[in-house]
Amino acid sequence: MKLPKIVSIALLAMGLVQTDFAHAGAWTAGSASGAAGNQVVVPVSFAGDGATIVSQVTYSVTTPLSIVSATGQNGQSCSATGNSVTIVAFAFSPLPNGPTSYCDITVGIAPGAAAGSYPVTGGSQLCSLAGGGSAPTCTAAPGSVDVTAAALGPTIAYNPSAGATSGTGGPVNFTGVTTVGTTGNGTIVATPSGGAASGTTTLGSFSITGADAASFTRTSAATLTFTAGVNTPQNITLTCVSGAATRTANLQATETITGGATTQRFWVLSCPAGSPSSVGPGLAYNPIAGASAGTGGPVNFTGVTTVGTTGNGTIVATPSGGAASGTTTLGSFNITGADAASFTRTSAATLTFTAGVNTPQNITLTCVSGAATRTANLQATETITGGATTQRFWQLVCPAGSPNPLGPSIAYNPTAGASAGTGGPVNFTGVTTVGTTGNGTIVATPSGGAAAATTTLGSFSITGADAASFARTSAATLTFTAGVNTPQNITLTCVSGATTRTANLQATETITRWRHHAALLGVELPGRQSKSAGTVDCIQPVGWRYCRHRRTGQLHRRDHRRHDGQWHDRRHALGRCGFCHHHTRQLQHYRRRCRQLRPHQRGHADLYRRRQHPTEHHPDLRLRRGDPYGQSAGD
Repeated sequence: MKLPKIVSIALLAMGLVQTDFAHAGAWTAGSASGAAGNQVVVPVSFAGDGATIVSQVTYSVTTPLSIVSATGQNGQSCSATGNSVTIVAFAFSPLPNGPTSYCDITVGIAPGAAAGSYPVTGGSQLCSLAGGGSAPTCTAAPGSVDVTAAALGPTIAYNPSAGATSGTGGPVNFTGVTTVGTTGNGTIVATPSGGAASGTTTLGSFSITGADAASFTRTSAATLTFTAGVNTPQNITLTCVSGAATRTANLQATETITGGATTQRFWVLSCPAGSPSSVGPGLAYNPIAGASAGTGGPVNFTGVTTVGTTGNGTIVATPSGGAASGTTTLGSFNITGADAASFTRTSAATLTFTAGVNTPQNITLTCVSGAATRTANLQATETITGGATTQRFWQLVCPAGSPNPLGPSIAYNPTAGASAGTGGPVNFTGVTTVGTTGNGTIVATPSGGAAAATTTLGSFSITGADAASFARTSAATLTFTAGVNTPQNITLTCVSGATTRTANLQATETITRWRHHAALLGVELPGRQSKSAGTVDCIQPVGWRYCRHRRTGQLHRRDHRRHDGQWHDRRHALGRCGFCHHHTRQLQHYRRRCRQLRPHQRGHADLYRRRQHPTEHHPDLRLRRGDPYGQSAGD
């Protein structure tokens, strides 16, 4: 046996070599260090005493250490049993004096083991000499395993939960899908917990497989890293493109825990089917729409009374069908035609209809009536989302205005007179003795008239010597409307005397007729001249085209030529004659003003005053179109 170099040098220095030592053999376990979850090797050696040829020892460990394996060294053997290792050293001559390694013990450190020094304890040692002599007691010095602080990644909890194999885990349901081809969004929430010493856990190596894999995409980072002590969740985010049916795939990821295990995680991905593509509703029109100008409708306007009044027309658009909240719009309205200026659209510039909302909407229009029917064409653009764009057409028809407003004529029974003391008589019945009451009736029957104009009968007065014996019992004013030919009665009573009693009843009949302006007019008549305006008769002017001669009562057209053959602009003369706002109080002023006109301007002039209810009706009045001054009939 070769002695250690240091010992050999020492013995040589002393000048002798001693062959029998006075000390006993000694077993010694070495030291090792490592992190939790790792393995370390602890060597065990024996130093002989110069006489021992056989020695045995047992070394053991406790939690968190464990014996993994034992390997003999230098031709010796060692064996592990549980957490103990038995070592035997044998030679035919004394075992070497210097420490000689006879076994390497592999020790495992449990994951999560706390940092510190853990013993490797020796015992049950035996030593024997050649020839069976007793040897000094052997010793077994302990060794140690120093556990250093070890990083351990946190564990991860998943929502939805992860599966252990493909086709399990989840499902991850995607939201936000509407129609076919729209995008859905899915999320897996990964929440860390635990771990130690800033250990990390990573989640990466994502892969998507399955028949519909191409419809899915991971949008989060390629690798998510979680650190022990930082428990903030992180998301695995994904998108999908919807189809007409549900689309599915499998997501796989690798979870690696520092100081721990590496595990495969799985989820089933589910993208819902999209609804049909957005389509606007179809529209039904009343009246129906045409496909070209001059077709469709007609839209008949109502509310027209006289020329120049306003009519109203409506087209009802009723939606139906459609899908996915698609819309249909109706806009770009355009009115064309010779009478287009007489029509106006009053509804919104664009009507919008949404699929599933079947509430009708109206296209509303107005027209201004003329003496004849007025027509135009309405065009609009109908645009259906997901469908066609179509031009819609309607014919617009504004009816002719009726003749100028005129109250009905009244026929009386008994007949009415033109002056006091004429008309009637109204014979009273029911009288018996002196002082009894008699009853009299005048039946007023209306006829004719136009445009719902009215005629009133009022301002009743009873005069005469016996007036006090008579009383009117009907309404103070009777009103008759054109088109309503129901008779009304003027009812009266009398108190009888010893002889017949008489009186005169007077009433004012007022026929409403067209009124243009409140002017007192001086009008030129053809072929004659007058030096003065004469007596003023302040009555209703008979339109722009006609006037009535004061003395003869004849009607005359005013669109005549004057003596020089030129058309006379009588409006200049009319303006010079002023207005009759204060009735007869200003008549002298108007008479004087008219005399100041030139002879050819004055002519035979009457002055007229407009009244709210004129007192005369002119059944022989005839109006026609074609005024050279641009006025319509009856203007």
